[in-house]
Amino acid sequence: MKKGYIHLGVIALLFGYVATVSAVTFSRSLKIGNSGDDVMVLQQVLNKDSRTAVAANGVGSPGQESRFFGPLTKQAVIRFQELYKDEVLLPIGLSRGTGFVGLMTIAKLNNFSSAALPSSNSAPAIFVNYLSASMARPGEPLAIYGLGFSGSAVSVVIGGQTVPASIVDSNTVSFTVPSNSLNGLHSVVLVIDGAVSAPLRLRINSSTYSAGFSGPSINQLSPSRGGYGTTINILGSGFSTSQTNTLYVGYDKLEGIASLDGKTLTFTIPVSIPHLSFPPSVFDDLAAEDIAPTLPFWVYVENDAGESNSALFTFTFNK
Repeated sequence: MKKGYIHLGVIALLFGYVATVSAVTFSRSLKIGNSGDDVMVLQQVLNKDSRTAVAANGVGSPGQESRFFGPLTKQAVIRFQELYKDEVLLPIGLSRGTGFVGLMTIAKLNNFSSAALPSSNSAPAIFVNYLSASMARPGEPLAIYGLGFSGSAVSVVIGGQTVPASIVDSNTVSFTVPSNSLNGLHSVVLVIDGAVSAPLRLRINSSTYSAGFSGPSINQLSPSRGGYGTTINILGSGFSTSQTNTLYVGYDKLEGIASLDGKTLTFTIPVSIPHLSFPPSVFDDLAAEDIAPTLPFWVYVENDAGESNSALFTFTFNK
């Protein structure tokens, strides 16, 4: 295979083990990086409902479940938790899934016997990955990236509003943010021929882009690609020279950052991000194929003057 990069969303398709498990019983918490027969059972349960399926094809898909808890399994768990949020999330004060299989999630999973697993939707599953921007203004064109997009009736629901959309190719759907959208964080759902995707998140902020806006603005990231330990310069304007800038990065929120000149902010990706760590064997397998797994990190700045536009940093995993 030629040397290149592979998005984290498909890294789980590159490895795994197959075992036969007959019981649907969970007795330990599970998280990304774990392996075992119970992980395979977890994937089997998730794959019984197209809304929570681990993968459309390959390892992790129905009939090809694996013993490894990778990024695709985590995203599927998040969809499961949000689907059953009244029983799993709300009782412990959460509104969004975490991907960690703890006591509440285990209790819900153990309610499903092998004879009464959640039934799959008749409509095909839609697998969404990320938006072309994490923040936008009303009227701005955006795209949703994912897998296997096909069909005739396509729309996007943003904060309860349904807007028309178009399939560009099997991995891309384009749409426009409604001009009457309200500022704030909104859920974005893709609907194709009646099938509904898991939700993505979009922050809408019209004031950031209004005429005469003097708040933070990002022109570029330097570098725009890197791994653990990479120091990144955010180049732009409107950054506070006191410690009132908050950086929203894909893996974390960094508070109390100051700019020396109002035009540059600097931060360093930690040398270790626990919830993005993988067993060394995973990277050995990928190295054998000469592939570097990557993950898109959207970066934006917030301070007393408002929120900036977002910029894309491509995070490259290393050991």
